[in-house]
Amino acid sequence: MALLLLMTGFFEVESQAIVVICLILAHLFIFQNTQGPVVWIYASEVVAEGSLGMCILTSSVVSLLVTLSTGSIMQVFGASGVFWFFGILTLIGGVFVKLYIVETSGLSAIQKKKVFVNKKDF
Repeated sequence: MALLLLMTGFFEVESQAIVVICLILAHLFIFQNTQGPVVWIYASEVVAEGSLGMCILTSSVVSLLVTLSTGSIMQVFGASGVFWFFGILTLIGGVFVKLYIVETSGLSAIQKKKVFVNKKDF
């Protein structure tokens, strides 16, 4: 996904409109079938019911901030800079996920609690 964003930024500089549109559509297709729904599935799996509302609120506020700030980022860096900026953020996010997000597939609810709760509290 980051590669698609970075390539979009490159082809936007080269004024290749057709390629840019194809890359954006590819990014949307891949995002909606991979990363997009994973946030909601992962949150419902690992967050306690009482704090799931706060998790959803945080996600919504971050989405609002990204929406409101994209225009300013575009004014400062230009259209290609926006794609590079979000491509780099996606790379950083991918590294974070790889290093810190725990796989919970196949674990029971008790096993998940053992992974995420302090040992002294469990």
